Amino acid sequence: MTEVVRLFRTTAFDDAMVQRLCDAYDRVIRCLQDIGQGDIAPEIVAQRVISLAKQGISDSRTLCVLTLRATNKERRPATVARRDTVPTDIEFIWYAQASARQSTEKILDSLALVKDSQALIARIEHQLNGSRFTTGGPQK
Repeated sequence: MTEVVRLFRTTAFDDAMVQRLCDAYDRVIRCLQDIGQGDIAPEIVAQRVISLAKQGISDSRTLCVLTLRATNKERRPATVARRDTVPTDIEFIWYAQASARQSTEKILDSLALVKDSQALIARIEHQLNGSRFTTGGPQK
């Protein structure tokens, strides 16, 4: 992932746009893995996201859906016609599923951080209470 972030940063996008590129990239990779197409090189996904961003697309959701569409086009027969501007139901479902999973992971990370913080606070309180008794008796 650090290579991809480095690639996004070298494209002269500002930090906020790089974050949106990273979000779109993460969701595309997750979607591709979920639908059994995880064999696509991450560099290709990153290049597609960058290409779309250079065309003026700045919303991470749109970047994700259009990158999935481009990837999906390559994998299906050329005789199948598709609309180019509106995401299909399945493309939106892929995006929604990846977004939900990413949100769940962030919530779990936040809960773990809260738990670690509570443990740290308890240790500090214990140390402070212990130091009151070791420095000449209880203090008021």
